[in-house]
Amino acid sequence: GEDRRLGLPERLRLAAHALEPHAPTKELSSATSLVERGSHGASHGAGAGAAGVLDADGQELLEARADAARGFDEEEAKLTGMLKLLRKRVKDLQADLAERQPSFADRIRQLAEMNSTVVVAERAGARDDQMMTSLKKKCDLMADASEKLGKLRLQASDLI
Repeated sequence: GEDRRLGLPERLRLAAHALEPHAPTKELSSATSLVERGSHGASHGAGAGAAGVLDADGQELLEARADAARGFDEEEAKLTGMLKLLRKRVKDLQADLAERQPSFADRIRQLAEMNSTVVVAERAGARDDQMMTSLKKKCDLMADASEKLGKLRLQASDLI
């Protein structure tokens, strides 16, 4: 019924007007008084049918504004509740982080110590590899020298 009497642009304008943040109570009371005056004045004259339609339209307008305001208030309450939940969740997460911060710091310190131990072990391994190479060369040199010394002694003993 209401949709047929008001065109879509008119309904949209009324809905948008109902959501505007300016003082709706003053406008509602003035709209109500206009509707009341129209219905009282028209009931005495020939336009009683028009006044009834005007009165019904005014009532529907007031109901539509009230519904829009209720819908807005419900949505606002829902969003406010969600915002409170999210703020509580953030607060809980911050408290949890603050509580775990010392253990995180200890773990980071342990990891740094392990990394330095690995670096020291790698350096020691590289140094040991260099020493092994050097000692192997020295052993090879000593073995060659010992072999040559043995040959020279044999030659010297043959000469005597």
